[in-house]
Amino acid sequence: MMTISIKQGCVLLMFFTAVNNGCKKTGTTQPPPTPPPAAGCVLKSELITRFGSATSYVYEYDSKGTLARVKAANQATGQEYEFNFSDGNKTNNFNGLATSSNFFTGDLMGGVPGIQGLTFVSTGSSTPLKSKYVFSYDSRKNLSSVIADLEPKVLLYYDDKGNVTLITYERQTGPRVISTDYKITYDDKNSPYNNMHPYFKFMHHRFYWYVYDPWLLVSVISPHNPLRIDARYYDDVAGTYKTATEIFTYTYNSKGFPEDMRMTYTDPPGAVNNSYVRNQVTYDCP
Repeated sequence: MMTISIKQGCVLLMFFTAVNNGCKKTGTTQPPPTPPPAAGCVLKSELITRFGSATSYVYEYDSKGTLARVKAANQATGQEYEFNFSDGNKTNNFNGLATSSNFFTGDLMGGVPGIQGLTFVSTGSSTPLKSKYVFSYDSRKNLSSVIADLEPKVLLYYDDKGNVTLITYERQTGPRVISTDYKITYDDKNSPYNNMHPYFKFMHHRFYWYVYDPWLLVSVISPHNPLRIDARYYDDVAGTYKTATEIFTYTYNSKGFPEDMRMTYTDPPGAVNNSYVRNQVTYDCP
């Protein structure tokens, strides 16, 4: 399902326009989100495999329990990545091949920054690539939109538990606005990222906010785990909208945190394709 948006020429980022079954529009007054059903487990490591390409992630924390560093390694190529968190900023080192850095305005440590500036520099290049993202929030301080200079607009809608139930990426194509919509349903268990610091959703594995597969993004932002993602996207070649579906299954530890995740998707409907897998997940649990 995820290759479709690449084929459609979407840059790595944004989200939906329709407000579907039970999705809450931003700006409305609603009760505070329901807290996760269990707490206490802190993610230590995981292995994420996408279409046969596996990357391991190791999470390191400081003496206060705040996330300090993420180390990632591609299992096939041996290429390593390191994400260091310091003073509310993030610096990434890609095995000496490139670096990127972030700065934020607003309350990043509280999970509600106003602007993110990203600079990416390849080794040997004298011209850094820069991106700027402007964040907006709903009345419950849930991230509701991300606007960038050259990327699609991202819109997020939530249920009463704080789960992202709809993401819409809007891109301008001549006089038209083309939208890609992802409608998401969840289990009632803990996301593995629940006990990360609030700023982690702004500093996760992705380098951009527009992602052609929103699974990891919604897993980081939402307190529960996605069970199904239904996509509606525009096929530029066919000149029409099409659909695709992802189905997720999990096994959980005794605290209700996933230890294994497997995803299959259909695109077109009825054609089952390769899976994503998250396994070798370890936690520190009380």
